[in-house]
Amino acid sequence: MLNENDELRIAIFKDRLQHAQSLVRKHVEPGISLVDELIAERHKGRDKCKVVGLSPLDRRQFLPDDQS
Repeated sequence: MLNENDELRIAIFKDRLQHAQSLVRKHVEPGISLVDELIAERHKGRDKCKVVGLSPLDRRQFLPDDQS
């Protein structure tokens, strides 16, 4: 549901998802996979922890909140 100009509008999830995807597409170059970018970023953080020799507790500073 959307609240616009004191009106309550009901939107179909599929339509809202397509709208969100079109907004993101404007900022991402063709051929770029955001999933691959995220995975690479996480691997880089993990590898950095291995090189430095951080303990599992110290690694949390390099991981996203949902992986600590």
